[in-house]
Amino acid sequence: MSDEQFEIKYYPEICILISKYLMDVLGDGYELVYSMNKSLSTMMSEIHTQLGVSCGGTYFPALKTDIAFGIKGPRGDVALLLIEVKRGKTLGLMNFSQLVGYLQVAKHIKVGLLLLVNEGAVKGSPLSSDFRSIIEVEQLPADWQVMNRRSGDTHDFKTGICMYTLSNGIDWVDSDNCLGISSWEALKNCLTWTVVSKL
Repeated sequence: MSDEQFEIKYYPEICILISKYLMDVLGDGYELVYSMNKSLSTMMSEIHTQLGVSCGGTYFPALKTDIAFGIKGPRGDVALLLIEVKRGKTLGLMNFSQLVGYLQVAKHIKVGLLLLVNEGAVKGSPLSSDFRSIIEVEQLPADWQVMNRRSGDTHDFKTGICMYTLSNGIDWVDSDNCLGISSWEALKNCLTWTVVSKL
């Protein structure tokens, strides 16, 4: 089984688990839906349809992405979450760069997570030594503001890193020192503060 086939196999249980964690911290008044393993534009269309709101002509690129969530707040506000899933013994800076690249072009998604699926082979940190050292010396850019010099528009987004251990839940990599997301409460705060719009 290829790494991609392996990752796809676990998408449904990852989505169910993240939905449970998020609803536990979001509480009443929030609606949460997800889509997986399609182009980002298709997933966004599905999410907005499920939430009963219009995309309003919002452009989402046709990137092949792993998992996306839509969260609708009590006032009808919608926030979006992108999750990049990886299989392997460790996560490296290249994996993180892929997530950041997606968020740079998916301008209406302000929160992204990099998630390692652990079959039980990972002992200790899920990060490669060079990636871990970048975080330890506070040089990982986890809280972004990107400016398009051509238009002058800015785009803010924030990232977090976590590991799903089969049959044992999801653990966060501490990236607080880089202003990253390191807990479900912090993720909730990002999602409820970074509302996309009343689409």
